[in-house]
Amino acid sequence: MVVSHPDRKNVVITALTFPLLVIAFLCTSVIATPLSMPSRETDEEFTSFLRPNFFNLVASPLDFEDEFENEAGTNLFSTIDHLQIVYNRQGDIFIPDGPNTFDEVASIDVYRIFVDDWSALTWWGDPLEPETVYPLQTGFWNWLGFPFSNPISVEDAFADIVNQVLVIMNDQGEMYIPGEINTLGELSPGRGCMIVVHDDMEFTYPPPPEIATLPTTSPNHIPPSELSSLATGLPYPILVSFEKGFQFNEPLVLSVYDGLKLVGRAQIEDPDEVTPVIAWQGNDEFELTGFTPGNKIEIRLTTTSGEKISASMSPENPCFSDFPLTRISMKPSGNHKPNIPLDIRIGRAYPNPFNSTMQVLVELPESRAISIQIYNLLGHQIYKTNYQLNKGRHAVQVDFRDLLQPSAGMYLLKVESDGHVSTQKILYLP
Repeated sequence: MVVSHPDRKNVVITALTFPLLVIAFLCTSVIATPLSMPSRETDEEFTSFLRPNFFNLVASPLDFEDEFENEAGTNLFSTIDHLQIVYNRQGDIFIPDGPNTFDEVASIDVYRIFVDDWSALTWWGDPLEPETVYPLQTGFWNWLGFPFSNPISVEDAFADIVNQVLVIMNDQGEMYIPGEINTLGELSPGRGCMIVVHDDMEFTYPPPPEIATLPTTSPNHIPPSELSSLATGLPYPILVSFEKGFQFNEPLVLSVYDGLKLVGRAQIEDPDEVTPVIAWQGNDEFELTGFTPGNKIEIRLTTTSGEKISASMSPENPCFSDFPLTRISMKPSGNHKPNIPLDIRIGRAYPNPFNSTMQVLVELPESRAISIQIYNLLGHQIYKTNYQLNKGRHAVQVDFRDLLQPSAGMYLLKVESDGHVSTQKILYLP
């Protein structure tokens, strides 16, 4: 089996081949109960939840007990239900009933863990010392744990070395670039992150703002329904900017492709702001669709209603290989013109199929009331809401999480405004 990931420019882990897994990124809150743990003296324990079909980046906020330290990982990793593989930055791997190249596991290590159903990893031991030292090296993605009991802001955590930080990112593609981008926000117990620095150094977190009791589980910092269905846990950051003269009067959808494969997507709200876009690396062994490192990056721009926007990009042929990220500048082609609504227009629902929320583009030449209704195929109305919108373009959100346990399948979406009616089929895939 080959597990490739973007933590170095070229990192390949070779192991036994085992059956392919079907991607089923579940949007549910059901968590599998971890296997029973050996008897222990301490009461300090912490559970990191593991998403299915996703390379989870996790780290212990506790100092392992003696039975884990200096062991080859069997005691620790065998407690994970639905486990397929564990590996670390050094390339050690653990596969149930397969190879185990870990000589030992250590409390400050960070692990990528792939499971094929919701599961959890429970750690136990004493709290890590706040003075824990983490060695960081230049030239690749360092994996970094988090020793504190409460989340802290990423700015506070790295304030002392901010001039050394190039980029910090977690497994969900949230990132921090000092002075430019911060979608990461904070660091959380039980979760690892990746960091690129200018120079080799030893890093120690500053003292936490307050001392608190360690929570028993990792926070649900991004609900499954809000995490992109494209996500694989192997993110690659792309920063997109727009040259002067690129104007649009509605949000645009920027899609990233590797050939015919859609590997990333983001909504552009303001052409004057740099927009972070995450492309997701694939993995053939686990049937995770995504880009292949080294392939060409293709960018496509559309309106939220699906209309194509003509643009060129610089550099002309960027690839999924630049380290640690790719910067792309978009400029309008000669025929680019901002779209201005002249009459009522109701666009297609997007995305469709969808797994939690969708948007409908409504264009209004003046203020209007609109009604959004959803019917099942038996003709029963199951959802209705009304809006009073100002003139202009609006991306109106429809949230299926507002409904009571909707089942997967086909529905009818009806949008009305001042005599204009649009009815379209939508497919709900939770």
